[in-house]
Amino acid sequence: MDLADRDAMASLFDQQKFQRVIHLGAQAGVRYSIENPHAYADSNLIGHLNILEGCRHHKIEHLLYASSSSVYGLNRKMPFSTED
Repeated sequence: MDLADRDAMASLFDQQKFQRVIHLGAQAGVRYSIENPHAYADSNLIGHLNILEGCRHHKIEHLLYASSSSVYGLNRKMPFSTED
């Protein structure tokens, strides 16, 4: 399913009646975003917005979103921290 397809995502949330959502459908990596900016934005921005809206409108209890490892770069310190 295309996460950027607002109508399809709305139908999915209507039909499935989720209690929790785990979002792992993002495009990772900086290079891909440079080579394919529209596909990257559709997946990571519009797709994520559609998931957030589905959760909001259907009062989803929990949303787990796994961010790309690209956010943390080459940090070798464990565990990772947003402060590093």
